[in-house]
Amino acid sequence: MRQIGLLLVVLAGMVGFPNPASGQELVARFRNARLVKIADEWANRRGMHLEALPPAHLPTRGDTLAAWMVSRGPQPQLLPPPPPPPPPFTVDSVYVFGKLERVLFLNRFGNTRWAFMQGRRREDIDTTSTADVRARLQAHFGDPTVTLAELDSVRGRAAEELIQFEYWMLVNDSIPVMVLDVNGPLTRGVVVATDARWRESLDAIRYGLLNPLFTDPRGQPYVDYFYQVDTATWYASGFDGATFFHRRIDRPDLKLGRPRLSEYVSRDQNR
Repeated sequence: MRQIGLLLVVLAGMVGFPNPASGQELVARFRNARLVKIADEWANRRGMHLEALPPAHLPTRGDTLAAWMVSRGPQPQLLPPPPPPPPPFTVDSVYVFGKLERVLFLNRFGNTRWAFMQGRRREDIDTTSTADVRARLQAHFGDPTVTLAELDSVRGRAAEELIQFEYWMLVNDSIPVMVLDVNGPLTRGVVVATDARWRESLDAIRYGLLNPLFTDPRGQPYVDYFYQVDTATWYASGFDGATFFHRRIDRPDLKLGRPRLSEYVSRDQNR
């Protein structure tokens, strides 16, 4: 028995007993256990997902370089505010003269002094490609009054006479209006003209007449001849119902009249 007791004493000395914990250690254990408990409850409620923190900005050389460039350059100038929209103008009626009615228009308005306007503000009317505007005009007003096909020849004519299309209109039964392209289908916007007596109202007339083309953005297929004066090159420019095209062609016979869309696109494209 004495040997067994001695053996127990030796084993106890080898294994040892835990030292009693101090007060600080007990507080730390309690704090850790509480944090673990809170984390478990949070994870159970939120499905183990935590909200992402906003990205932290890491300083780079670009930060100091940008500041240096700003200090070296002129102070940026604030752009002037855009002009206010024109006063409202109500368009009650629009009559577009057909190509066979040009004489009627000229007999009535042939001596008119015209006032012209193009894009004083950055409206859709000004920033949309002319080819797109032409498709919208086709959808809302039908065929134009004048195209290059109505000319006998382009030889000897000034560049300003070789216009892709013109719409001659009578607005509200009394106001003559022209909507025309002057720089070809690859530019932007159109020019609007009216009797000089309506000069002060031209911006409002222009906006009231053409802004509906963009609130109801329909486009209809068309094709026009276009003549590039600088290179003496002919093009067929149009819209097939899905895409716009601008195709170089041989000199057309203008005596045959306006081009036909079927000559340039297949039937399934013209939709």
